[in-house]
Amino acid sequence: LKNPAPNTLTFHTGGIFGASGEERINLTVAKTHIKNNLEVDGTSTLSGDTTIAGTLTITGGNLSLGSNNYIGGGGTFGNIQVGVTGDNEIDTTSGNLILDSSGGTVQVTDNITVSGSTTLSSSLNVSGTTLGNNLSVTGQGSFTGNLIAFVSDDRLKTNRVNITGALDL
Repeated sequence: LKNPAPNTLTFHTGGIFGASGEERINLTVAKTHIKNNLEVDGTSTLSGDTTIAGTLTITGGNLSLGSNNYIGGGGTFGNIQVGVTGDNEIDTTSGNLILDSSGGTVQVTDNITVSGSTTLSSSLNVSGTTLGNNLSVTGQGSFTGNLIAFVSDDRLKTNRVNITGALDL
């Protein structure tokens, strides 16, 4: 049949019943139930909604969603979990979570809260930001602008010396 009717299941015989290989056996069904395994060789096209009430295992190849988004209750990719432990949470099942980019910059475009310790192995650039708590620097600090202390208490100062040759105004 060149134009199979709706609700028609078409089998390509591959020439079993004749020499052409284009023969088809059409079976019109309202509902199909496969009791055991269904194996499909080649490409399959499903149009409409498809429900899988169990585990979908893909061995070999890739799962391509085209331009569509995955919508689900979370997922595990390698040892990275997205939305599994909790909504809006990205974590790992083992090891550290590393964010890296081929461009060399990872951008956070919203407020960020760090509830543990933070270790920076390079430089920290703070521009136009007020720190809410103390900033502790171990090692040398460098300032390109003015360093302004808003509180000065003579009792906290040690090793005081007079500046000789200070500018006279």
